[in-house]
Amino acid sequence: MLELNSRMVLEMADPSRFEGSVRLGVTELVALTSLAGVIGELNRLYPKVQLLPEIEGGITLYERLQRDELDLAIMPGPFWSYEYECVHLGSVVNVWMASPSLPLDPSADLSPEDLAPFPVISQPSNSALSHLYDAWFAEQNLSVKRVLTANSLGMMAQLAMLGLGISYLPGAYFAPLVASGALCRLRVRPDLPTINYYAVHKKSAINPVINTVIDIARQACDFEVAGSFLPMAPPRPG
Repeated sequence: MLELNSRMVLEMADPSRFEGSVRLGVTELVALTSLAGVIGELNRLYPKVQLLPEIEGGITLYERLQRDELDLAIMPGPFWSYEYECVHLGSVVNVWMASPSLPLDPSADLSPEDLAPFPVISQPSNSALSHLYDAWFAEQNLSVKRVLTANSLGMMAQLAMLGLGISYLPGAYFAPLVASGALCRLRVRPDLPTINYYAVHKKSAINPVINTVIDIARQACDFEVAGSFLPMAPPRPG
């Protein structure tokens, strides 16, 4: 009832006069693809509402929600408890990628066994993506040889381009590197599971601005876009 009343007050208020702040946590991919759009639209509709964004791994964001250090988080899932409300914002298709210098044929249909000899470049343990994929790998009885971890998608792509291993990366975001020949997109079956992204907050939260930010995020978030902030491809030999 309190949440409904707060939302009614917000909807009846003059947007130009409404004030408040939301401590928003997002993962790196959200920051790269959608955060600027969310901030811009919020500034346009509610110029006196302040968004306080921070970028962390999904597990860290969840822990900070638990400690009431954040009001809202946009991250992959679901993996949280019943105490949290979540709204689906979109999804991301991740694909296996590798340097053309590695002995893997991008035109061939590959199995997980074909990938076994190669080190996997992945995100660290505080990543929600690693948490979700580790569970899926276990369900599929897939053995993944992690050797390198990086907390930056750009660094993961850079290490893959250098031929230091294979990696699973957002297909749309890194498509320009595939088009340029810096990376190869591998055809591996079964496909990696699609990753869903949610706006997550505690059900007990009474900040009336949270739902407004979620409504804006539902319109502004698009995670399946070609990257604008991509690592430089290494020089080609010869």
